[in-house]
Amino acid sequence: TGSNQGIGYGIVEKLAQILDSAIIYLTARDIERGKTALSKLNDTLGSKKKSDIRLHQLDITKEDSVKELAEFLKKEHNGLDVLINNAGFGFDYDAVEPASVQADVTIGVNYYGTKLVSSYLIPLIHAGGRVVNVCSEMGVTKGRYDQKSIDKLKNAADESVIDEFVEEYKRKAREPNPRKEDVSCMVAYRVSKTAEIALTMVHHLM
Repeated sequence: TGSNQGIGYGIVEKLAQILDSAIIYLTARDIERGKTALSKLNDTLGSKKKSDIRLHQLDITKEDSVKELAEFLKKEHNGLDVLINNAGFGFDYDAVEPASVQADVTIGVNYYGTKLVSSYLIPLIHAGGRVVNVCSEMGVTKGRYDQKSIDKLKNAADESVIDEFVEEYKRKAREPNPRKEDVSCMVAYRVSKTAEIALTMVHHLM
């Protein structure tokens, strides 16, 4: 997911050179940017390309979009072998949006979006397949949260514990005049990535 630029683009570029006769789907929220990325990849790789790279529109925050991709993969390939959850978002340091908006959008993409895609696509993964979630060192818990919160996330048996973790931050972000050290674009990103790591651990237990 999120492969029309950055890390996602690089992952597609690398996999296309090392996987023989594979089909790799480059997904992008903006289909025109996806087309540009696909054209660039094909031109850049040339004869080095061993796999077939295809484009599919995907907005991981929209259930209709995620459902459409799942139905397409089921119909065309009877599922998939590997899901790489890479799509992510973070506000710039100088963002002027209120803390509540930054929290909603950042967590909505990085955690809830990843969760939504996973809920539709993991059931379609063939035996022996894999899920790779591209997280971040920002999500490391040590020294950034109280021990009670860390223990709850580490011992989470299902997604509801993680949901409560991110919703607690969103409630804090909606408070009037929150402290910047408690609520900011960087803290929102950190919380979203901590939640994504915890989600990975929960899915590993499934």
